[in-house]
Amino acid sequence: MRTSAQRSDLRLRLSRLRLRLPGRAATVGSSRADQRAGRVAGGRLHRRVWVALALWLALTPAAACDREHTLEEAARILAEDGRGVMTFDPRENLRITDETGPAGTDPSRCPTGTARRSFRASGDFQTTDPAGAATMVDHSRLMYGLALIGRAYQEDDAAGLTHHGRSIRVFRRLFPPGITITLALEAARPNVELAGVTDCLPYRPPAESPTPSIY
Repeated sequence: MRTSAQRSDLRLRLSRLRLRLPGRAATVGSSRADQRAGRVAGGRLHRRVWVALALWLALTPAAACDREHTLEEAARILAEDGRGVMTFDPRENLRITDETGPAGTDPSRCPTGTARRSFRASGDFQTTDPAGAATMVDHSRLMYGLALIGRAYQEDDAAGLTHHGRSIRVFRRLFPPGITITLALEAARPNVELAGVTDCLPYRPPAESPTPSIY
């Protein structure tokens, strides 16, 4: 049994513990409150960041559309994309008709002061076997599609035709300046054909040289 001195000492320790508990509880409560406040503040900061990012993504394309794009700019992009898609994978008998320069300017069927330029290329698979070429069409369809998608083009699902051994797909550039690329794959040679054309865009006709006077 405990002596009276031991009981007194135990009561004293319990009383001291009771005095400390409210303060400790308040400390824990305030710590939890601080944590909640920190989480709320952090959540607000994250929301602000996402809102700012969303606004930037929404306004950047709009700002790009406000700027007037020229035929020269579109022709340069078309030439780069056309060559890049046709040469990323080795092809036999690669033929390129590049009409993206000034000599290829075509104002027909365009409003006054605008014109188009074009790019065409073709090539063959490294096989002459019809069955092997038909299989290559199916494999290359995905490969060429990904190559154009990676260059910011989107396929027009309503304008294509695809079955075993033949695929015709139309891709439209997602951002200005406007460019349309038609890609045809088939078992018969030429196995790969690409035809790209710019939208009707403003251009400056070359200045005419003055006629020299004979006097």
